[in-house]
Amino acid sequence: MGHEFGNCVDRILAFGQDAFSLQSKYGVPLHRERFTVRPGIEMIVDYGLSKQVCRIQLPSGSQIVGILSSGVITKQEIDEVLNEVVPPSIRGKETSR
Repeated sequence: MGHEFGNCVDRILAFGQDAFSLQSKYGVPLHRERFTVRPGIEMIVDYGLSKQVCRIQLPSGSQIVGILSSGVITKQEIDEVLNEVVPPSIRGKETSR
């Protein structure tokens, strides 16, 4: 079913959609990049108009008890990436978890 939807979207986009018409309808597109920071871990970064990072998205990771299954991203791995990208010394106050 997802494949059929993809074909449908391809057909819709092929008829008259361009950057100008989409921007006039929905506004300026996001300035976004995707980075592979570890095998299997992608980080999505959104930038503001001044090209400064305004949001970083990482997968949540899983708390693991017992044997680690192949391909599972752990909370510890995500915390390591977060500490690398945004060290605790430059973060603001944590508001919720």
